Amino acid sequence: MRYFDLSGSAAVALPAFILAVLTLSCRAEDITAETAHETTQERIAWLKENAIPIRTLDADDTDYSDLTPIGRRISNARVVTLGEPTHGDGEAFRAKTRLIRYLHQRMDFSVLAWESNLLECRMADIALRTDKPVDVAAAAGIYSVWSAARETQPLLEYVRATQGTAKPLEMSGFDCQSRGGMFAPLFDFLDRAYPHTLSAEDRTTLQDLHRMVSAGSYAKLSDQQRQPYQDLLSRLIVLVGRPDERIDQRERMLMHRTLLNLWDFQHAYSITLETIRAGGEAGNRRDVSMGNNLAWLAYQYHPDRKIVAWAANTHLARDIAALEGFGNFRDMFDTYRPMGQVALELMGDDIYSIGVLAYSGRSRRVNRDFAIPVKAMPGSLEELLHLTGHKYLFIDLKHTPQDHWLRQELVAGAFGYSPMRGDWSAVFDAFIFIDEMLPATPVRRSSPSP
Repeated sequence: MRYFDLSGSAAVALPAFILAVLTLSCRAEDITAETAHETTQERIAWLKENAIPIRTLDADDTDYSDLTPIGRRISNARVVTLGEPTHGDGEAFRAKTRLIRYLHQRMDFSVLAWESNLLECRMADIALRTDKPVDVAAAAGIYSVWSAARETQPLLEYVRATQGTAKPLEMSGFDCQSRGGMFAPLFDFLDRAYPHTLSAEDRTTLQDLHRMVSAGSYAKLSDQQRQPYQDLLSRLIVLVGRPDERIDQRERMLMHRTLLNLWDFQHAYSITLETIRAGGEAGNRRDVSMGNNLAWLAYQYHPDRKIVAWAANTHLARDIAALEGFGNFRDMFDTYRPMGQVALELMGDDIYSIGVLAYSGRSRRVNRDFAIPVKAMPGSLEELLHLTGHKYLFIDLKHTPQDHWLRQELVAGAFGYSPMRGDWSAVFDAFIFIDEMLPATPVRRSSPSP
């Protein structure tokens, strides 16, 4: 380190020199602050002019004039994905519900796919055609973070109301994870289509596999110990994957995919819990499966229909590893390949992805007692959107010019409200902005469910 000797004549001149430097430095800081302020004001003005205000989140409001410009941005996409920062975002649920009704009524989207098990969502779809309370019917296949949330009940009621009409909204799933409800319809199909193929021991083996994977003990088995489970699964996958004119082909396709998902489920969680908690490979295996499932739904199972997919922002994102993290997700995202990236590679412009952002408020899952505070970072995209004065906005990133400021590095908290910096146009096609997030609230019923 260099020290200055102030004992000579320089001691007289130095204070003036320092004063000049400080004056220039302060002026430079003033200019930088002024420039930043001007840039911020210009961006806010642009957002006021170009972002699309969403008038209401009320699902019963069918004046869709505010959503029509969003439809134009979606254009000819066959699959629209709708995200949420966490699974406890009540206002996001409401926003997605109204948008889904618009997409169904005005743009002919007729399949609603959830981040839940493929076959079990099919069971929920069938249950919604009964007189069970909609949350009970939906719980047959849709994870409780949504099926038990009061904010999703209008959507579930709407799905039920469309059944028996000329344009029903059908539900499906794309997750390989399962709570075990798939086994009854799977075993029923195998018994009808391939009599005497599945022994009592085989049934127990498959259910034991699911139980161990769900409990985390499957990862502790050696490769040799896992082999019997994998051999049985492989045999069934080959059997059901073979076309057979005696069997209903759509049912066979669905059950074949169900078996492939069970394979993906055991493969995703055949690694240690420590590795799973760190993200990385377990998340990649599950997300690759979900991306493949979404493309399979679009191109094989529902080739002539348009699909809305409901999931977390984290899964629907694309080039997530390119983001710079500030919070807990950084290490995980370094190696994470989300389903949105997989689906983009398979579907290209057939898919349009919409994430959700919020400026303030709280988030809480219906099955948890604690809430997550929501507060955007100063200078973030959420703050810019907040300063427009709108409660709800839609901002399209996909159709902005390549040199637009929305394609530059910006801070946003799209994943669990943890701020990250990067080019968000490489991650989502658009955002729905909610100024104040409200937590999801559980369904309350005065009498027990049947």
